[in-house]
Amino acid sequence: PTLPVMMNIYRDKSGSVVRDTVFSMSGTSFLTDSNVMRTFFNKVRELFPADHYGAILSSHGSGWLPGPYYSNGKMTTKSFGQEIQGEDQYLMDIQDLPDGLPFKLDYLLFDACLMGNVETVYELRQCADKIGVSATEVLSDGFNYLRLGRKLLGGDQASPEGVCKDFFEQYDIKTGRDKSACIALVKTSELPGLAEVCGRLFRDYSTEIQELDPLSVQRFFRYNGKEELLHHGWFYDLEDIIRVAGATEQELSELGSAIESCIIYKANTPEFMMSHDGYNWHGFTFEHFCGLGMSIPQFPSDEMRDWYRTLAWNEATGLVK
Repeated sequence: PTLPVMMNIYRDKSGSVVRDTVFSMSGTSFLTDSNVMRTFFNKVRELFPADHYGAILSSHGSGWLPGPYYSNGKMTTKSFGQEIQGEDQYLMDIQDLPDGLPFKLDYLLFDACLMGNVETVYELRQCADKIGVSATEVLSDGFNYLRLGRKLLGGDQASPEGVCKDFFEQYDIKTGRDKSACIALVKTSELPGLAEVCGRLFRDYSTEIQELDPLSVQRFFRYNGKEELLHHGWFYDLEDIIRVAGATEQELSELGSAIESCIIYKANTPEFMMSHDGYNWHGFTFEHFCGLGMSIPQFPSDEMRDWYRTLAWNEATGLVK
């Protein structure tokens, strides 16, 4: 088993790069345990007191989805994180993540797939002033780590906006299937205002949203056929869901303003993993990207519906009764 460790990386007086292990825990500890994560963040604050803190969490991600949902042989996952020890893997539900963050961060950036749904960022709204997320999968390079240090540690203040911009540009200059990315930086203080607007729209268009044809809405996931749509179809454009449900131009304008207030930066390539090499990657084009995704509440089981009801986003908006 790999020990969870904290490393301090710096340059010494001669300019050489030094990597010191300043804290470690037992091999039976997993960072996907919110208690262990909280211990690490508290140790950071103890050993390195500062006026500002930020974090990048890099791992597997699938947004708000509960662990039991993907235990059907296709995937075995919870919402976030992945530690593998032999044949076992350890993951975290998104509702447990705030317990692992004992103090509010300036920014929280996810180098992880499918974390850009409004359900996810609303659950984490108290964790950081700004949250950087991708509504789609993230290709293997992830963030631009060659430039990331300059954006977060250089200058007078950190620039998570710069990190998100570098992420997008890293993929936008590629060609073919690899030219695939979207990113948004969310201002969490504005999310309650968005929830208020959405709550009114959800009440007015509840039936229409429940009866939407998912194929008519901008999706942020790849799928191959109807069966996969049922198992993976939880990542759609928030604004487009309301548009397809029949909202008026005035209502869409109000919704657009509320979303715009939340989005500090957003960008997307024209398409995502479309076939350019003769292999069908089951990708899609970006016709709409407001910056945030959302699930269409058409659940295959009562268990999943009951789980969704517990999400802070649902409690704030009343989407699912």
